[in-house]
Amino acid sequence: MQSQDTSDKQALAKLVPTLMSFAKLAEALANRFKGAVLWGTVSGGLAAVWLAFFAHSVWQASTAVTVGVGVVLAVPALVAGWCWSVLDDAVGMPQRIADWVQRAKLYAGDAKERLQGAKPSGGRFKDLWQLGGLTVELAMMGGDARDLLGLVGGTLALTNPVFLFALIGSGLAIGLVDLGGFIAGLFYLFR
Repeated sequence: MQSQDTSDKQALAKLVPTLMSFAKLAEALANRFKGAVLWGTVSGGLAAVWLAFFAHSVWQASTAVTVGVGVVLAVPALVAGWCWSVLDDAVGMPQRIADWVQRAKLYAGDAKERLQGAKPSGGRFKDLWQLGGLTVELAMMGGDARDLLGLVGGTLALTNPVFLFALIGSGLAIGLVDLGGFIAGLFYLFR
């Protein structure tokens, strides 16, 4: 049992620095690209709405066609919006992980003290009260582990090549939609 406890501590000691280096890299990437992705999301969405209006007003397209064109042209902006959300989650992640590690250490220390101090007192109510307190402490540690997974889980998409392809593809598609919106605007002004 002692060797299992030692190997768990060693695994945790290796996990935290690795997690922190990932968090710092993810935060640096997010800080670098978040503004550009947000701009692309907004410009792509506005260009999609403009082109749908253009199709309806200039070509007298039906409402169903106008809505269909608007939805299809808005897909790259929606994908870029999802990418922005993932990048936004990465901002501040190193500090949130450091806070989680501190809370986990506090909970583990409290639970260890309470376990060492828990001695059968002969009174069933007091023993049950101690057991209930320890159960709450352990449940809080489990809740914190889920919080860590929530902190890191959303940003794990940054390591997925599909995320990169989605971001690049939506960026290129938004560029084309913006160009089409610009050309349609010139046509609309000078018709």
